[in-house]
Amino acid sequence: MSGKLYKSYSKMIEKLKSREENKCIILTGSARKFDFKEEKGINDIDLFIIKENQKSDQIRELIQFQGIDYDLNFFSYESALKYMERGEKFIIKAFTESDVVYDPNGMSLKLIQRAVDIKNKNKE
Repeated sequence: MSGKLYKSYSKMIEKLKSREENKCIILTGSARKFDFKEEKGINDIDLFIIKENQKSDQIRELIQFQGIDYDLNFFSYESALKYMERGEKFIIKAFTESDVVYDPNGMSLKLIQRAVDIKNKNKE
């Protein structure tokens, strides 16, 4: 894989992984279904980043990195759970329709499973 999009995405992930407080990275939104070999058809890349010791519930950063738009959402583990428990449909959908990019401790899998459980309970 090569090209501007893939190079930007790879470097963004490495940059996020290098920050010790970032415990997991989750790709969500339309980009998760995107073939990064293609250079067209994507508006932005949505990433959820779970941080350690984040005081704010959610921090959203809309940035451009190497010519590619990113929508970065930073949460603590606890705040991500809080949004799900409150029934925030956007958060539940984002976690249930996601791909884990980086997660050395399995934290994202717990969040994704909780979102799936809530989504299934709401269907009943």
